[in-house]
Amino acid sequence: MLSAIMTGITIGLFSLIGINIEQFYFEYVVVFGLPAIPILGTYLTQTNPHLVGKISPVIARIFSPLVLVMLVIYLVAMLYSGKDPYNDREFLLIFNVLLIGVMAIIFFSVA
Repeated sequence: MLSAIMTGITIGLFSLIGINIEQFYFEYVVVFGLPAIPILGTYLTQTNPHLVGKISPVIARIFSPLVLVMLVIYLVAMLYSGKDPYNDREFLLIFNVLLIGVMAIIFFSVA
């Protein structure tokens, strides 16, 4: 679920600055990441059964570096494209969703 939200936000942000990353993202990130999700989940529940009740900090530890990498790449791409995203209403809507997601990750890591 969280990976689908992150995929949607990533593709939405890059499309708003005019960079088409759908083909690259689905060929490399989704093809390798989608099969890894159930394997990682099974591994975590088998090796650490006490984590089943405390899953939110584990999810935050997994997604925090992924979100950080995505945001750094996005900021570099935004500087490279030279577009002014602050005059675009769609960009601000997607960016607010991104900020809510970052806030949720911070909340899960603290909880």
